[in-house]
Amino acid sequence: MTTSTIAVVGGGLMGHGIAHLFATAGHEVRIFEPSEAVRRTIPTRLGLISDLLEQDIGAIER
Repeated sequence: MTTSTIAVVGGGLMGHGIAHLFATAGHEVRIFEPSEAVRRTIPTRLGLISDLLEQDIGAIER
């Protein structure tokens, strides 16, 4: 499989979820977020998504 570098513009509610899906599919992902406050929350949000998927809660379609 060929991997690509994916750019996601915005790290809010949708952006971090989209970034996570591409990353779990093996792509390199870059998130561009102009708000410093939102940028600081991205690692926590991505961690929460990973935790939900590991627990099979089904909050995000795989």
